[in-house]
Amino acid sequence: MEGGSDDGIIAQKFQGEIIKKFVQNENGEEEIIEYQKSDCISKSRFSKCYKYLCLNTKEIFILKELNEKNKKLFINERDIHQKLYHPNIVKLVDFFDFKNKFYLLLEFCENRDLTYHLNKKKNGRN
Repeated sequence: MEGGSDDGIIAQKFQGEIIKKFVQNENGEEEIIEYQKSDCISKSRFSKCYKYLCLNTKEIFILKELNEKNKKLFINERDIHQKLYHPNIVKLVDFFDFKNKFYLLLEFCENRDLTYHLNKKKNGRN
């Protein structure tokens, strides 16, 4: 696309719900960071993980969503993630709650997750 922008293409992929995080900037003023939902990439009994676009920065993240009855799980996972620093472990970027749900904002990795690669190797695909 000559002279164009990828913003239109990105916006088409992210058409879902918008999650808002309210923060104070360095001047003490309230700012809103908005994340727009796209595809669900995994789910379990306790959580769902979605691909999200930060509308403020155009960065893509994974947002792990836990409902309020899993608050203890959220706190445990958040506390563990905050102590982990390794190039092969997904980084916790941020965490917050919004509308009775808890969110872990994780870095987005293009090459899928460990389970995908283990299953691929187990099934003899490279």
